[in-house]
Amino acid sequence: MAYPGNNNVTDMSRLEYRFDKRKLLKTEYENLPNFNPANYFDDVAQAEQAIKGQFQVMMLQNASSIFQANPNLFSSLQVPSTGQAVNINNAAQFFGEIGTNHPVFSFIKVE
Repeated sequence: MAYPGNNNVTDMSRLEYRFDKRKLLKTEYENLPNFNPANYFDDVAQAEQAIKGQFQVMMLQNASSIFQANPNLFSSLQVPSTGQAVNINNAAQFFGEIGTNHPVFSFIKVE
C-alpha cells in the first residue's frame, strides 16, 4: 500500500485507505446493549461518503502540509474554478472546491 508522503507515488490511484465495514455498519451492533444508531451507518455507500467528507475537511485544513508531503501527487490536478495547476498556494482552494465524489478521494474504500 502506498502512502501520500512517498515521493515515488505520483498517482492518487496508487493510494489505498481501507475501512472495515464491520466496524461501521448498524447491522453489526444493533443487538448490543447501549447501542446508539447515530454512531453507525445504514450501508457501505453511506459510510464511504461520510468518511470521504471527513477526509475532505482534514485535507482542506491541512492542504499546505499535504501538498508539501508529496507535490508529485498533485501534478495532474487543477483547481476547478481557475483551471490552474494545484500548488502550495491554491491547494486549500482545490480541496474546498471539489466534492467527495472527485477522483482524488477514490483511494478511500469501505469493505
